[in-house]
Amino acid sequence: MIKSQHTVQFQNFKDLLWFLWDTQQCNDDALSLATSIAWAMWIRRNQKRNGKKFVTNPLLVQWVGQFSSDFRVVNVKSPLEFAKYSQAWKLHTDAVFKVNVDVATFSSQRMCGVGVAIRDEKGLVVGALS
Repeated sequence: MIKSQHTVQFQNFKDLLWFLWDTQQCNDDALSLATSIAWAMWIRRNQKRNGKKFVTNPLLVQWVGQFSSDFRVVNVKSPLEFAKYSQAWKLHTDAVFKVNVDVATFSSQRMCGVGVAIRDEKGLVVGALS
């Protein structure tokens, strides 16, 4: 719920979000809803510009509200499910090495890159290459 009754104008969407977060102290659900409405309005604008069918603003807000509600329902994790998958990295007591590898591809340049980091049992980097 917006606490102030005066008109406020914003230069951009980021300023609106900061206003909602900081001044109005909105929770994550309210910010998510505001962002989703803006996203849906942007899609609606593009549909209108391209001569496609589009919904009215009240129907758009109603659809976003239902979409957000449905999203929250199907994406709620039970404490048991969360605990099942929450594992933290543990320090090895043996003298072992851990190797992390990552690859990046750049199709337009027809190139790729590889990065490697080698860490000891204390997590200190003992070797790296790219």
